[in-house]
Formats: sequence, C-alpha cells, structure tokens
Amino acid sequence: MMTDARVMSIDELKAFLASSDVFTFKGNSREEIYAWIERTLRGYRSRPRLEKGLLRRYMRKITGISNSQLTRRSLKKVLRAEARYLLFLFYVVVKHYTGLG
Repeated sequence: MMTDARVMSIDELKAFLASSDVFTFKGNSREEIYAWIERTLRGYRSRPRLEKGLLRRYMRKITGISNSQLTRRSLKKVLRAEARYLLFLFYVVVKHYTGLG
C-alpha cells in the first residue's frame, strides 16, 4: 500500500521535484494508486493554485500516471461531491416545500 507518513511542506515538494529526476514509485494496482492520490489531495485541499501545480507534478512523478489521467481522476471526485451536494439540496427543497420525507 502506498503511504506518506505526513504532509510535505511546499519547500519540501519543490526540493523533491528538483532533485529526483529518476525517482518513481509504482503502486501494486490502479485502485491503490487512486486511493493514494485521493488521500494526498485531502492533505492539500485549500492550497493556492501554484502549490496545487507542484502537488500535481509530485503525484505524477510518484505514481507514473499521465497528466490527463490525473485530471480525469480529480474531476471525477469533484463531480461526485457536487452530485451529492445537489441531491442533498433537492432533498431539502422537496422536504421543505412538499412536506414529504
């Protein structure tokens, strides 16, 4: 299982990216890689755009997946969260205005 013991600082990410051109890890399965990406994204959720770019480079280097795969995975997660929120809003509106539920 791919794990990081802690969240790295931005300076540590920059140093890692600058110093490790040949250094990569591979997960045992696609599910394991995607689970690691989701755990890593949670640790850096509210960062500025520049820092998120460094994080994307870090995840690409560690996992070996392409930028487009990483984008698709991130968008799927965001879209799932938005869909849950919209369903919640729909439920609240229906319950409030119809008395159902």
